[in-house]
Amino acid sequence: MGLVFSCAALAQGITLERTSPDKEVLPGELATHVFSLYNEAGTGVTAELTVDYPAGWGLLTPVGELRLAPGAEELVFITLAVPRTAQAGDYRIQLEATWPGGSVSESGIVRVLEVYQVEVVAPAEGAGLPGDSITYQFFVVNRGNKVGRFTTEASSSHDWPVTVRPREFMLAPGERAAVEVVVSIPLGTEADRDLLQFTASSEDHPDTTATASLFTEVLPPTPELVVGSPFAELRTRIEGEFWGDLLPPSAPVEFLFEVDDADLVDKIAVGLEEQTIVEELVQLFTDHRLSLPEKASVEKLDENVWRIALRYIVVKAGNILSVYTKSRGALLSLAADGKLLGGSFVFSLQVADTIDTRTWHPSNLSFLYIRERVRVEAGAVAISLTPLLSIAGKGLEVELEPEGWSLAFLSGWQGEEARSGGKILARHGEWEWGLAYRENRGEEQAGALDTWTWVPMVEGLRALFEIGLGYTAPFTDRALLVRLEANAWPPLRLRFDAFSVGPYFPGRRRDQEGISLSGVLEAEPATFRFAMDHYWDNVWRVPGTPSVVRSSLNITFQWSPDEWPMGFSSGAAVDRAREESVNPSTDSRTRRLEVGLSGGEAPLTFSLTGRWRESMDFVSGTGCHYLEYQERFYLTMQQLTATLNLEQDSSYDLDWSFLNSDWSTSLTLRTHTSPHRFSFAWIQSHEGGNAEFRLEYQLNSDFSLTGGG
Repeated sequence: MGLVFSCAALAQGITLERTSPDKEVLPGELATHVFSLYNEAGTGVTAELTVDYPAGWGLLTPVGELRLAPGAEELVFITLAVPRTAQAGDYRIQLEATWPGGSVSESGIVRVLEVYQVEVVAPAEGAGLPGDSITYQFFVVNRGNKVGRFTTEASSSHDWPVTVRPREFMLAPGERAAVEVVVSIPLGTEADRDLLQFTASSEDHPDTTATASLFTEVLPPTPELVVGSPFAELRTRIEGEFWGDLLPPSAPVEFLFEVDDADLVDKIAVGLEEQTIVEELVQLFTDHRLSLPEKASVEKLDENVWRIALRYIVVKAGNILSVYTKSRGALLSLAADGKLLGGSFVFSLQVADTIDTRTWHPSNLSFLYIRERVRVEAGAVAISLTPLLSIAGKGLEVELEPEGWSLAFLSGWQGEEARSGGKILARHGEWEWGLAYRENRGEEQAGALDTWTWVPMVEGLRALFEIGLGYTAPFTDRALLVRLEANAWPPLRLRFDAFSVGPYFPGRRRDQEGISLSGVLEAEPATFRFAMDHYWDNVWRVPGTPSVVRSSLNITFQWSPDEWPMGFSSGAAVDRAREESVNPSTDSRTRRLEVGLSGGEAPLTFSLTGRWRESMDFVSGTGCHYLEYQERFYLTMQQLTATLNLEQDSSYDLDWSFLNSDWSTSLTLRTHTSPHRFSFAWIQSHEGGNAEFRLEYQLNSDFSLTGGG
């Protein structure tokens, strides 16, 4: 937690200062910062207030003009709804006051805490003859501290038929679920091995995912594909794709405000380079003080301008500025898979071109090499080091697993920050000892060294002791964790944590001290899961900085009789946060209810979910209701798989007056077994949509053509 500060800025007699401390919130909660405006001038002043906040967040407190009498002071409450998909990290909120004599601004930090994490444990590789079906059992582990719903999917690099059961399930913290994946090897295939990729995602936080890959070998081995090379047997593919908008959009995206600077609009309209146009647009929005939702939209376009090759064409229509989007581009892919130095190897390189600018640039590079107990992967990689430490980024990961011990190392970057980390682990029976480290170098210099051990106590009970030393320059800190796990399964599994992590330790539960309890109780056909947390921040009890106490309760119930074609689920959760002071600046509550229905039999299955969520900030007296509905349908056949996903979201004020709504629809189709493979994906929302298709036409066993749009 940062200290409450008062960096008052003086401009012609008006001061603006933040009176609230840095805020810590969970995804989906509300955050309120309090600012003080004081008029030291001898005359009254009217100030125009604007707020700058992260794209996708919701501003619940309206801002506009504020009249200040001579010597008057006004408190301004800025309350924001943090989306449930927000990534963990620090976000800056800025309030600016402008008046004829000048302007002044002040900012505050909102720290989104990490509560979601998932891990996938892969089985050993398999082998089979053409026509066989190979069954694998993956394990999905909830490494977060909330009861959560997870979804799974799997794909074959050669588009072989793949069946996944179950596709959706709930997990308590620390609980694992077994997922059966069946890969069918087609008759007549000439591939000697296939890469199976399995992904588990948190439905509550879609960006939280974990992926594992393994190879399926086809018996007997096929002849060497690279004659004369004893070291490598690789099958390579070169693919080219083109995409583009065939027609202009039927209606431009309109930002309804008056533009007085016609020269600037005409200057942009002549067709400048993309980045220049974006910079001009942002400056234009700044000069004319657009409302925040419109400004946030442009910032979102700015972030994606090169990634999706958008070209902005700005036209003047009276005094309305309209932004048209039109994209055209091409993608060239080189892929290889097979045997290398006695192991399995997969390589992929993609370069993209924006046809409007004719600039080729790498868009993706990845490879995976597995040989016995060695695994090397490059691209988007991640390692779970300890319960308190993890690391992820784009780079290189190496894992070694000799008998009785294991070693893992990762080096890469995330944005402009360089990251590295690793661990070494030794096992003997049920005992386990480990040492881990991680380091970040960028705008923030941070690192940690951590050691832990698992100790068996009695049958069904074991304990984890973890201690770490870390720093966030220029401060050092420490972390402690004691965990007890009781396993009497079935029907009961429990986990208890006691933890104390300082504010400068760069790991999970940063600046938190408290306890948590979670568990699973099963009595066929019913399953009950729960998770409870109680902790506080300001671990070092910094004078002048009040502590915020947080408590949460998360429970779910499932009813799935084997003889029934359908299953029922429900859940409830309450999160409470309150500052320990007479006049708290943090006092909020979030409540959630969920009901779900799933069922069906192969080849058609479905999942229906409805959620209600209420977020309330008692400091500002603001809040919202949210209604979310999701319907998923799965069709799995020998020749075809299809998935249809429908989502509807609505938000309301506390009196249930309508605020806004959103919806989306997606459909994916993929054919199997045929030598001429086809896939199609369509996504549509109220803001627009897109469709992608891919066709591979095999002229003969050694030559095929692939196209898409």
